[in-house]
Amino acid sequence: KRVAELQQIARAIQLADTDPATAFTGCATADADIDTCTLPTGLANFQDPSTPGTPCTGASTGTCQYSVSQADGDAAATTQDWQVCSYLESGSGSLATGLVSVSSSNATPHTGCN
Repeated sequence: KRVAELQQIARAIQLADTDPATAFTGCATADADIDTCTLPTGLANFQDPSTPGTPCTGASTGTCQYSVSQADGDAAATTQDWQVCSYLESGSGSLATGLVSVSSSNATPHTGCN
């Protein structure tokens, strides 16, 4: 489910992208809890039910809420520079247990978070 939601999040951000890039509203810090975002619309609908309010970071070692940052992990994500991070409790396909992300440079779920 989490891998599918990461793909849905990536699609929602890509659909919201304009030129110039739009800043994420309501979640401007690094590793911001994605359910605090008001723009792009719909991101607040994605929550990890096991750990609401505990955003993932590049150092997370257990379940955590979807978080958003710039692709390099810095604050102030935009629709053209973003990364959404999550944690898989068990592997899925080619993804092992642990941190996974999608980003503006790689919208396919992949291992690790910045």
